[in-house]
Amino acid sequence: LLHMMEDTKKKIVAHVLNTNSYSGAENVIMQIIEGTKDDYDGVYVTKDGPIVKMLKERKIQYYLIKELSTKEIKKMCAQLHPDVIHAHDYTASCICALSHGKVPILSHLHNNSSWIRTLHPYSILYFLCAHKFSKILLVSQAIGEEYIFGKWLKRKFVEVGNPISREPILGKVKSEDFQKKYDIACVARLTEAKNPKRFVNVIAKMKAQMPEVKCLWVGNGELKEEVVAYAKEQGVDENIDFIGFQENPYPFLASAKIFLLTSLWEGFGLSAFEAMTLGLPAFVSKVGGLTQIVNDSCGKLCESDEDFASCLEVLKNEELYVKLSQGAIKRAEELENKEEYMKKMKEIWNQIFST
Repeated sequence: LLHMMEDTKKKIVAHVLNTNSYSGAENVIMQIIEGTKDDYDGVYVTKDGPIVKMLKERKIQYYLIKELSTKEIKKMCAQLHPDVIHAHDYTASCICALSHGKVPILSHLHNNSSWIRTLHPYSILYFLCAHKFSKILLVSQAIGEEYIFGKWLKRKFVEVGNPISREPILGKVKSEDFQKKYDIACVARLTEAKNPKRFVNVIAKMKAQMPEVKCLWVGNGELKEEVVAYAKEQGVDENIDFIGFQENPYPFLASAKIFLLTSLWEGFGLSAFEAMTLGLPAFVSKVGGLTQIVNDSCGKLCESDEDFASCLEVLKNEELYVKLSQGAIKRAEELENKEEYMKKMKEIWNQIFST
């Protein structure tokens, strides 16, 4: 399905992805398209899947491909004639580079997968494709620092962060949502990157001191059945509600007291900002972009299970909880940058168009 451009005089930016689901990175891309629509025609290029429903609801132009392949990218270019291809992950970036087209390519990395640190087929392939990229956009400096070939690509790196705004989050919750039914909440996909088994282990450790601890995990993923079974093995299946993907996760976040994220790696860590916007102190892994979001005023950067489990002290101390909750809201206010982000994105595209 291709929604035709309303104004053909605008430059066309084709946003190419390797996913057809909806999560943090996909939301960011939609925000970019919406935030730059007055000056550019953004088209979301994706395989058919759950994401299409979200694109229709937000009235975002999209182009469906059968699969992410050089053939499909060439076909897309022949039909859309984009002025720039904005590829939003490692795979999409490499496929677009291998398509041998003349359209400028931006590679936008939203996470720092574990293999970027090692001499791995993927890390080598990405490096070989990098000469085709006009710029490499990073959601956090950590991605460039951790990439094994990063020092040879420094001139292409541009740290852009994520467009973050409290307004769409606060607009999707009601006052009654803030009734605290849960002690702990996590909003994340059940994947290796989010390390959900460690989350289970931390809750098991907490249960030893607080038997009635009540937790919530919002999100689906390939590890769901395995993690649910593991929670049962560890005796915390009645303490953790796995409720799957929710189109609007914010009421569920608002119903919890503390946000806990046990990621192995993280690009930016947008879910921590979302939780803090709703007043949840954030206890998160000391990895990736999370280190630039969370500090002692609003939560804790954790390295050990004991660090994560220390949130029990906050749950038991009302005065400390209120202090960190207020600190989380203040920190979220400080991090807002949507207007500046869109301005920066336009500047990057304009630099490409002028070369």
